[in-house]
Amino acid sequence: MSNIEITLAELLSNYDWAEVFADQSSGNTDKTTEPVPPDSSVDTSPASREDVVRIIAAVNGENDGQEWLGLFQLKDRRYLVASGGCDYTGWDCQAGNHMAVSSTLEDAIRFGLTDSERERLGLESTSD
Repeated sequence: MSNIEITLAELLSNYDWAEVFADQSSGNTDKTTEPVPPDSSVDTSPASREDVVRIIAAVNGENDGQEWLGLFQLKDRRYLVASGGCDYTGWDCQAGNHMAVSSTLEDAIRFGLTDSERERLGLESTSD
């Protein structure tokens, strides 16, 4: 079973998740979105928190600790892996984010997440 530490309402109202999605940026996060796998023809249009229709797995991070990390399904049926982190001072100093999209859930899990991220989210990798 996947780990889900937030609700859709919390995702929309949370300051840290706003930075992860770069819906709000203190200068160190952006909307750059990469396709997974790299040769995919998936649309790389940036997503916002308002585009999320389902949280598949998401864990909260902490300043100077583990990143905020989530796997989401978007309104347009793409899957988004979003992560971000900051140092103890917050998002305006040492911080960053990463967003990647896939057309299938299997590709998002297999190519969009590392082994440790899959483990943290409570997700199994599809066969290699």
